[in-house]
Order: sequence, then C-alpha cells, then structure tokens
Amino acid sequence: MSWITYSLLMYAFSVMTYLALRVLQKKGVPSSVNNFYMWTFSAFTFIAIAVFQRKNTGLQIEYILFLLATAFFLSYLGQIFSLEGIRKATNPGYSLMIQKSYAIYTAVASVFLFNSELTIKNVFAIIIVILFLALIIKSDKKESKNKESNGWIRDSFISFFLFGTNALAAKWLLDQGVDPFIRGYYVLIFLWLLFSVDLFRKARVDRTLLKYVKNKSNYFWFLLMGVTTGLFNLTMQYAYEYTSNVGYVNIINTASIGAITVLSAILFREKLGINKLIGVLGVTAGIILLII
Repeated sequence: MSWITYSLLMYAFSVMTYLALRVLQKKGVPSSVNNFYMWTFSAFTFIAIAVFQRKNTGLQIEYILFLLATAFFLSYLGQIFSLEGIRKATNPGYSLMIQKSYAIYTAVASVFLFNSELTIKNVFAIIIVILFLALIIKSDKKESKNKESNGWIRDSFISFFLFGTNALAAKWLLDQGVDPFIRGYYVLIFLWLLFSVDLFRKARVDRTLLKYVKNKSNYFWFLLMGVTTGLFNLTMQYAYEYTSNVGYVNIINTASIGAITVLSAILFREKLGINKLIGVLGVTAGIILLII
C-alpha cells in the first residue's frame, strides 16, 4: 500500500480513538485510568499481531535503549500533556488541532535532517494552517473564563513539541533499517509498563481509581480506544516508511481533528463557535493543499 493509503487508515483510527476517549472523559474516568487501558490494549494488539504472524521481534540493544528513552521523554510525557490539554479544552478538537499540527514542525525539520522535499506550494499551505490555528487559539482565549481553561493551550503546545520530535526520531530509526512494526512493538510495550506503574502509584494514594478500573460498563470503550490506538500507531509507522517527508503523514493526522471537532460538537453538544469553525475549515483546507 502507498503512504497515502496508510495515512488515511491512520486518519480513521485517530478519529475513533479520540471519540472513544471523549466518551470516557464525559463519564468522569480519570486520565491515569484512560492512559492505562489505552496503552494496555494497544500493546496487546501489537503482541497479538507478532504472535499471529510469527514475527521476529529481536532488536539491537542500542536501538532498544533509544526506544526506551523516546518512549519515556517523548511518548509518555507527551501523552500526559496531551490528555490534560484535551480535558481542559472546551472541545477536544481545539487541543488536538494544536497537538497534531506538529506536522508543520516535522515537515520543515525533515528538510534539514533528512533532505526531504518541501515545495513552495507546501510552504504556502503550512502558512495557511498556522494562520487559522491562531484564529482558533485567539477565539478560545476570549471565551475561556478561568486559568485552567486557558491552560489547555500550554499543555497542547508541549505535546506538540514532544510528539513532533518523536516523529523525527521514528524517521531516523526507519533510516537505520529498523522495521516500523518492531519500533511500534517496543514503544507500546514500554508505554504500557510506564502507565501501569503510573496507575499503581496513584491508586495507592487514591483508592477511588479502582472503581473506574473495575467498571465493566466502560470496558467496550477502553477496548475500542486501545485497539484503535494500536492500529493508529501501526499504520502511522508504515506511512512514515513510504513517504518522502514525514511531515506529510503528520499533516493528514492533523486533518483528523476537523472530523473530531465537528463530531464532538454533534455527539457531545460541545462548543463550536463560528470563529472556531472557520479556523477548523481553514486548517483543513491548508492540509488538503499539502497532499494534493
């Protein structure tokens, strides 16, 4: 399959993941529990694929250590800030619009780091995305009435940088010949262990977390969120392998925010003001220009 096909599959899995997450957040499930189940089922998805296809998961120790470092400093910390940004925002799509726009960062950085292509048309498209992102942020600051509400912007930009750097690290590993599946396999298992320790540590202080862990009515959403997260990461890694610039894959990833923002407004009756709607449409237009 081409990088565009893998990217479109990634797009669909991204939408499903974040809508399932929003359902759980609306139910009051804490971020530590959501993170635990998200990465547990993601890791199990990769393990199941590895067993079913009898994949050789061996990897040189230096690459394993590199993946462990990136899993903690880029994926683990990025995910913590990501969920906080989503929780604090009036609509999850606004936070995700910033987070996933690391495509801009990676598209430009890839030119200098990997000699990737970046045409004049794509530079123009990136400028469009930046301008309409600014419109979304400006309008949300006017609507937000408290410090925590505005805190979503800070958290979202931190995850923007961490996720973007993680994408560049993934591209570097691909250039070293590391199989995309194997990279995802190790990273997701590391994240599963990290978030398991995180939940265990917090549950020792706050025993009420256990009621969310054991609540069977949430299991369908936990499973959906986890499996689609695993498939999202899998298709993203293969898209990285076949694209001429990892920023292009990340840009399609960003495009999923338009669907998440609109569907969140429809399904959960969340805010979608006219300025923000224009911002979403503008960002989406810039992304479409990048891939045509």
